[in-house]
Amino acid sequence: ASGASNITINVTDTFGKVGQGVILVTVEEVNDLIILDDIPDVTFAEDGFDDRIALDDYVADVETADADIDWTYTGNVEVIVSIDPATRVVTFTATAEWSGMETITFTAEDADGATASDAVTVNVTSVNDAPVLDTIGPLSATENAPFFFDVNASDVDLDTLTFSDDTDLFDIDPSTGVISFTPTYDDSGIYLVTITVSDGQLQDDEQVTLTIENVNRAPTVQITQPEDDALVTENQSIMFYAAGDDPDDDSLTYEWDFGDGTTFGPTADNAAEKTYVGSQDVTVTVTVTDGNLTANDSISLHVFELRYNITNFNSYNDSDFTVSDQAFYRGEPFYVKFDVVDKDNGTKMPGLITQVYMYNNETGQGRIDLDAYDGVADGVTIVDGEPATPNGTYYYHVPNLPLLDDNLGWHVVFVFSYQGNRGGQATLPIIILNNEIVVDNIPDVTFAEDSAGASFDLDDYADDLETDDADIEWSFTGNTFVNISIDPDTHLVSLSAPADWFGVETVTFLADDGDGSVVGDVVVVTVTSVNDPPVLDPIGDLVAIRGVPFFFDVNASDVDNDVLLFDDDTDLFDIDPSTGVISFTPVTEGVFTVTVNVTDGFDYDEETFTFEVVWMDLPPIAYITTPADGALVYQGVPTVFGAFAIDPDGGAIDTYRWGLGDGRVIIASGVNVSVTYEDRGTYTVTLNVSDDEGNVTTDTIVIHVVREPYIVACADGRDNDGDGLVDMADPGCSSPDDASEWNLPPHRGAEHGLKVMSISTYGSTGDVSVLPGDFVTVEVVVENALDEDVDNIRVGFTVPELGVQQKSSQFSLRDGRRETKSLDVFIPWDAAPGEYYTEITVSNGDIRRSLHRWVEVVE
Repeated sequence: ASGASNITINVTDTFGKVGQGVILVTVEEVNDLIILDDIPDVTFAEDGFDDRIALDDYVADVETADADIDWTYTGNVEVIVSIDPATRVVTFTATAEWSGMETITFTAEDADGATASDAVTVNVTSVNDAPVLDTIGPLSATENAPFFFDVNASDVDLDTLTFSDDTDLFDIDPSTGVISFTPTYDDSGIYLVTITVSDGQLQDDEQVTLTIENVNRAPTVQITQPEDDALVTENQSIMFYAAGDDPDDDSLTYEWDFGDGTTFGPTADNAAEKTYVGSQDVTVTVTVTDGNLTANDSISLHVFELRYNITNFNSYNDSDFTVSDQAFYRGEPFYVKFDVVDKDNGTKMPGLITQVYMYNNETGQGRIDLDAYDGVADGVTIVDGEPATPNGTYYYHVPNLPLLDDNLGWHVVFVFSYQGNRGGQATLPIIILNNEIVVDNIPDVTFAEDSAGASFDLDDYADDLETDDADIEWSFTGNTFVNISIDPDTHLVSLSAPADWFGVETVTFLADDGDGSVVGDVVVVTVTSVNDPPVLDPIGDLVAIRGVPFFFDVNASDVDNDVLLFDDDTDLFDIDPSTGVISFTPVTEGVFTVTVNVTDGFDYDEETFTFEVVWMDLPPIAYITTPADGALVYQGVPTVFGAFAIDPDGGAIDTYRWGLGDGRVIIASGVNVSVTYEDRGTYTVTLNVSDDEGNVTTDTIVIHVVREPYIVACADGRDNDGDGLVDMADPGCSSPDDASEWNLPPHRGAEHGLKVMSISTYGSTGDVSVLPGDFVTVEVVVENALDEDVDNIRVGFTVPELGVQQKSSQFSLRDGRRETKSLDVFIPWDAAPGEYYTEITVSNGDIRRSLHRWVEVVE
């Protein structure tokens, strides 16, 4: 402390003289230095913070309290520093998305102006920031029109970004984010597309709606019948056919302009019928529309004056032109014959120019031109379609009807004969049929169970005049277990079966030529049985103890369910050949190599393992046999405690040590001891059995010592004379050979016939306590366990010492049924406090069941 003070000095010499002086001492005030320990450096993650530094922990000043020290800081640019004025806790943050290092100097100044400074390094570590997609929003494109959109994204870390999408419509440029594609005419619709941008670690995405607008395309149309520049006659029905197509599958309508001022349509039908009046040249135009766009096609048609009739127009399937027919198969020859007659005079007209062709009656397509026949027809020489001496009859044919699909179904054969500008025409309907596919006998197949199976080539067994083998479609039915596959390109059939399956299945192979012919052939597939060897379950190495019975069950399986036999190669034991059980008591110590095998009579499986027999000093096996755990033992009545004990390693049992739970211990050499308990209570009885090697085994039970109930020496429903028969009319033992004795079957004695399942005894102050002048309510649940109904049953309650007796009304009880009866028993007012013996009885005069309880009368 600073200030001034006088100091007095006394001096004494050897003669006792004393001298005294006073000195003024002045202490000037000087400010103590502030002490600032090293403030630790700080590290935190980008966009995070740190608030772990309390400046009070790093400063000391003897004259200025921590709360009075002023703090300042310098040197920060991106780092943001905040000092709580109340706690002097520093919070460090940084500019958003910034990472790096800065050195910040903290200065402490005390109340007297002294300062101290310390530098702190603040390290803001970089944290990867997810890229951010610019909003894309809904997109719209148009079929068959180039589409372009630039997806943009940003990343504060300036990482390299990669773009991706989840659609098959386009592939976004992974580097630039540009979407550039041209939707096809099949792409119209609304699509949900997810666009994703990633920096390699984090990503951003947006699900956008891309709508591709449909662009309607114009339909196309072609007049398929008649052909351009066709010749027809007036006053005759002419069929016109057009083939329209719409690339968008829109519905089409047709409208015809026949060139003579008449029209037909609009109609959804592609065919029209027209009859011209007068000879003329016309242009026929058909216009087709999808409702918005149209297309058209035109032909020139030459209408001749009608002068000739075509008669006797027939088709034939033989070159003699004698067998008339209307149905023909592709690939077959086809013949027609007709007469041309002058309609005015009925004269047959030879030497006319004639055209004969046919076309599909539905489409007008598939035109087949018939050639003039040359040859002999029914003895007549035909030259260039007419007899050698022309007579107005004409012969035409097709050597083989084409095998094309257009030439299936109903056709129209058209004949036009003319001379100059006069002509005649006629039509004849015929049908061209598909030749059925021919399937030769596919051979049956046999292969062995669990084998690679079998295979064959279906092309070797099928033939179709119009359809190539590669275009035939094959299928099969009927198999359940057999696995079948058909290679769609080679038609190679592979057959196999599940593991361990054998049997016979019938499989039908069906060939379809695509033209309506489906032919099947049945193949029997036989999988022959092959014996499967049995399989032993793993046994592993075994260990047994000398002198201790050993048991092990060897198991095996056989998928064929054959009878199995077990065998071994050791003299240690003999495995049971039927069950596989190893059961014996080892007598010799050692390590043995044993092989066990199992056979089904054909094949076998085996395992070789180590069987070790060891000697082991084992403790006895011992336990208390009587009384049972939780048993009731009567006070003052001898009770026999019994035990079972053996020494599994062949030693001898030495002693039985009984701890009775009341402080007494009995050491015996035999298994039974007799014990009498004088005090009621619950006791834990402990048995320690020791063998001649000093090993000890312990077992315990709990017993409950209770007061022995009062039991009537002789009573109905008891075996009073000990002859094994239940006395029914001998309550006083006056007639040991009671004629009413019942010889009931085992476990069906009278005491088992009417079973008292439960008894509830309770009063006003407790379960088995009651006040004088109060009631004891007794509830008895009785069950009839006899094989017959029991009538006239009563439930009784007696307190002999108080002269109290109460009985229920009589009731019947069917076999197997239960009944609950309640009795309200009055306790006399003058009953002295104490415990009273009671008897609860269930009886019908022939059968009696009695039980005893104690009821306590309290003050």
